[in-house]
Amino acid sequence: TTTRVTASVDQVSLTISVAPRPWFPRVSQRRIAPDARMKSTAPHSAGVEFSADSAISATSHIDYDEEMESAVPEDFMDPITYTLMQRPVTLLETGHTYELGSIQEWFSRGNHTCPMTNIPLNDKVAEVNTDLLRAITAWRTSQGSAPRVQLSGPVTEIPRQVFRFHEETYWSPPTASDIHRHEHEVKVAFVHVLPLLGPLVAGEMKPEKTAENYWTFSQGPAEGGIHCYVAGRTSDFGDKGAKWVAQLLRPRPNPDGSWAHNPSLASLGLQWDNIGAAGARAVANALQPHLQSDGQRTFNRALKDLNFRRNPIGDGGVAALAAVFAPRLSASGEWMHCTALTSLDVSCCGVGEAGARALAQSLTPRQNQTDGSWVWPPLETLNLYGNPHLGSEGVAALVGALLSPVKSTAGVWVYNPHLTNLSVDVSGVDDKVLAAIGAAIAPRWNPSVQEWQFNKTLCKLELSNSIPILNISENFG
Repeated sequence: TTTRVTASVDQVSLTISVAPRPWFPRVSQRRIAPDARMKSTAPHSAGVEFSADSAISATSHIDYDEEMESAVPEDFMDPITYTLMQRPVTLLETGHTYELGSIQEWFSRGNHTCPMTNIPLNDKVAEVNTDLLRAITAWRTSQGSAPRVQLSGPVTEIPRQVFRFHEETYWSPPTASDIHRHEHEVKVAFVHVLPLLGPLVAGEMKPEKTAENYWTFSQGPAEGGIHCYVAGRTSDFGDKGAKWVAQLLRPRPNPDGSWAHNPSLASLGLQWDNIGAAGARAVANALQPHLQSDGQRTFNRALKDLNFRRNPIGDGGVAALAAVFAPRLSASGEWMHCTALTSLDVSCCGVGEAGARALAQSLTPRQNQTDGSWVWPPLETLNLYGNPHLGSEGVAALVGALLSPVKSTAGVWVYNPHLTNLSVDVSGVDDKVLAAIGAAIAPRWNPSVQEWQFNKTLCKLELSNSIPILNISENFG
C-alpha cells in the first residue's frame, strides 16, 4: 500500500509518498564555486516534523566538530554549504544531490536552476537519496557519533519521500532579447553543423522563424523521418560537434507559450566521435521537457533512437542521459515519462557503477497514487556492452529496475511491458547478482487468477564479459 501526506510550509509543498524503495543512486558531482555558496539556515524546515512511520525528522541539527568535518568523505558533503548532509535529496531533473534545507533555501531565494549545473528547472521535484543516507548513517556510526537524523526504524527501511518545491508554473512569453538570442544560436550552430553533417541533414535539422516569431521545421521524409549518423570522426567532432548538434536539436519557444520541437529527426547516431561527458550533457539538455503556458509538459516526440557507442562519455554523460528518462509528476499527480526514446546505446562508453545506478533510478517503474497503476519508461532497447566496470551493485540496480516484476493493486504480477532487448556487461559480477537476474525473469504464480505470469515482452537478454584490456580513453589517444 502507498500513503500520501501533503504539508505546506510557507511556499514549499512537501509531498511524502511512502512505498517500498529498492534504492537511489549517488551520482558523482563537483562542488559549487565559493562565491556561489550560501549559509544554510533552512528557514522553511524549522519546526516541521513528519510522523515517525513516514518521514525523516526535519528538525535535526548539525554540530559535529571541525576535526571530524575534515575527515568527511566529499560525497557526503552538501555542495552548497560544504557541510555534512543530514537529509540528502536528489533533483529528478538533473540527478544532483543536496541537503534538503539547502535546496529549499536556494529555491526560496527565487532561483529556478539546479545549483550545480545552472540548468533551468521545469520540474522542481526531488526524492530522498536513501542510498546515500544509508552510507552517511553507517559512516557516522563508524566514527562513534550518533547520526544527526533520527530515523523511525532500521536504516534499511527508509521510506521513499518525494518533495515538490514551488508548484507555480515558471513560464513567460519570450522577450525581444530572447527571440534575438534564439535566432543567433540557430544561425551560429547551423554554420558549424553544416560541414559536419552535410547540407541535407543539417538543413532538415535547422528551425526557421516565421514573420510572427513562430518557429517551424522542415517536415523531412513522409515516412521514417531523418536519420543522422556520424561515425569515426574522432579528430573533428568531439564535444564541440555534439554541442552544435544539440543547439539545433533544442526546442524553441513560441509567443503563445508552446515549444517548437524537431518533428523529423528520428535517429541520432554519434559513434566513435570522441564525445565526452560535456557533449553527452549538451544533447541530454536539448531533450529535456519544457513547461507550456497551460502548465502541461511538452517534449520531443520524434527522436526514437540515440546511439553514443564507443564515446568516452563516462558516468557523467550517462547520468545526464538518464535524466532524460527520469519520470515527472503531472499536474494531476500522476507519473509520466517525457521522452519518446525507445533505444539507447551506450556500449563501450566507460560507464561505471555510478552511471548504472543513475540509469536504474530513472528507469525504475513508479506507482501512481491515484489508481495504483504502474508507469514504465518507453525504453525498448538498452545496450551497455563493453562497460566492464558496472559492478555488482550497478548491474543489480539495472536488473531490479528493468526486469523485476511488480504487483498491481489486484495482486497480479506485472512485468516491464516495453523492454525487448537488454545487453549488460557482467565482467566481475558475483554469482549472487547473476542469480538475481535469473530470479527476476523467472515466472511468478498469480493466486488471484490461478495461473503463471511470464515476461512476455523480453526477447533478448545478453550478459557479456568484455575483455579486460578494453580502454576507450586510450583508443582516442
